[in-house]
Order: sequence, then C-alpha cells, then structure tokens
Amino acid sequence: MAAFIARLGIEQAEKVVRPDETTVANEILKAAEEPKADLIVVANQGKGAVARMVLGSVVQQVLKDAKCDVLTIPPEAA
Repeated sequence: MAAFIARLGIEQAEKVVRPDETTVANEILKAAEEPKADLIVVANQGKGAVARMVLGSVVQQVLKDAKCDVLTIPPEAA
C-alpha cells in the first residue's frame, strides 16, 4: 500500500488497521465514515465466480454498501 500511495504522489494518506470486531467489509466501511472519506481503495484478490458465491467477497460488500466512491485495483498493482 505504501508503494501504491507513493506512486500516486499522495502525501497525506492514513492506513487504518483494526482488530477483528466484525467483518472486514464492515470495518472498512466504518473506517471510511469517521473521516467522511471521499474514496475507498481496495485490492481485489481475483477469486473466480464460484469462490465469490461460496465465500462472499469483501470488495463486493464494500462496493454495495459504501457511501463514497470505491476504487478496486488488481492484486499485482497493490
């Protein structure tokens, strides 16, 4: 993530890591609400359709419930 942020030339970015309180998607969404984020950036793990159906997808949940824009990037770009 640090390398990605550096490539974008962003100087003021905060990485938020929280303990296991709920689901990962809910924690991402909560972290975006506190500072009223304009953008959420998440890496897609590139799972196939069957794996997403069985396991669910953090990215899909964030895309569905986010109140701001969401940028998904492939894992090799993260």
